[in-house]
Amino acid sequence: GLIFYDTKVTVMNRVLNATVQRTADHAAPEITLDPLEIVGGEIRSSENSYFCQAARQLGCVPSSQLCVKLASGGDPTYAFNIRFTGEEVHGTSGSFRHFLWQVCKELQSSSLSLLLLCPSSAVNKNKGRYILTPSPITYAEEQLFHFFGQLLGIAIRADVPLPLDLLPSFWKTLVGEPLDPDVDLQEADILTYNYVKKFENVS
Repeated sequence: GLIFYDTKVTVMNRVLNATVQRTADHAAPEITLDPLEIVGGEIRSSENSYFCQAARQLGCVPSSQLCVKLASGGDPTYAFNIRFTGEEVHGTSGSFRHFLWQVCKELQSSSLSLLLLCPSSAVNKNKGRYILTPSPITYAEEQLFHFFGQLLGIAIRADVPLPLDLLPSFWKTLVGEPLDPDVDLQEADILTYNYVKKFENVS
């Protein structure tokens, strides 16, 4: 809290540009998305989502090839190019931003099981906010989480804010900040928090 925001951003941007892995000699990976697999705006199944279509196609691409310089100027460099089936234009800023927006919409829907609506929302606390699913996950879901992490990094390098309504505990864990057993549990699951407090007061 003692360092100005602009100073932090300047340092972070220098780090991003100093850790570029893909040079101009390497062509950007390209993925093809089929909008027809998503019927009427509703996702028919998780495998048809933009998120899973992209995860399948980028699964064999090394993470280093997604590390590009920070997007800037009129023709920014993105981690990968996007082609929509049936459309001539691809790899543009509009297509990339639309893809990220659609993916965030899918992640915060019932079609994918990676994020869970926080239990506190049942009692109108943090309504519409999400946490990582606490359920056991399959190997396939673990790979999707890996891709989710890559997308966070890709969005930072693309300088595109993601509309993800996640609780602060998610970001704390991501950057190694300690969790507050009272505040963070109360935000995520106030019913369990109340039970824990009752147990603590039992003589």
